[in-house]
Amino acid sequence: MGKYSLENYEKYKTYKIRPQPLGTHPKNLGRGRGSFLNIPWAELEPERGDFNLTAIESQLAEMKNPVLLVEPSPPRWASESVSSFYAGLIRKIGSVYDGDARLFGAAVRTSESSPEELDAYHAAFQKTKLLCYLQSRADISYYKNRSVEFGLIIQCSCENRVECGEMMAKQNLQTVWKRNPVMIELTDEKAALAMEQEAKFWHAALSNQE
Repeated sequence: MGKYSLENYEKYKTYKIRPQPLGTHPKNLGRGRGSFLNIPWAELEPERGDFNLTAIESQLAEMKNPVLLVEPSPPRWASESVSSFYAGLIRKIGSVYDGDARLFGAAVRTSESSPEELDAYHAAFQKTKLLCYLQSRADISYYKNRSVEFGLIIQCSCENRVECGEMMAKQNLQTVWKRNPVMIELTDEKAALAMEQEAKFWHAALSNQE
C-alpha cells in the first residue's frame, strides 16, 4: 500500500471532558425575571408641561430588568387633545431615558391607539427596545406596516394560553424573538409552572414571575 493509504494515518485521539458540578448555585442577577416600572401619566405630568420624572429614577435603582410602563389614563387637565399631550409626554421621557442601560425596554401603551402616540413611542425610543402587547393588534399592525422593530409582551394565564398561541399565529409573530425580546406577563400566580412549556416555545426572555 502507498504512503497515503488509510492504514498509514494515525487515528484521532479521543479526549473525555467532564465538567465538575458547582458546589453552590450561581447568583441570579435578574436574568429571566423582569418587572414593570408602572407609573401613571398624572404622576409624571401633574400639570400641563410640568414634567416630574423623579418617580422613574427612584424605582430604577431598585429593579431588575425593568420595563417602563406609562399608564395612559389622562390627568384632569388633559380633557382635550389627549393624544397630542400624551405623545409629548412620551417624547419627553424618551429624551431622558432612551438608551439607559438600566431599562430592559419600554412597553407601548396608548390612550387612544392613535398614529400620533405610536409615532411618538417610535421616535422617543430608538435605542431602548419597544415592547408591544400581543393583544394590541392595532399597535402591532401599525408598526409592522411601517417596518418598525418591536418585541412582545404576552399577557397570559392558564385559561388563555391557547388563545395566546392562536394570536401569535394569526399575526405571524412566531419569529419576533429572533430580533427582539419576548416577555411573558403571567396574570395569575398559579400559571408559572403550567406556562413553562409555552415560555420555551415562544422563546421568552423574561417573565414577571419565577
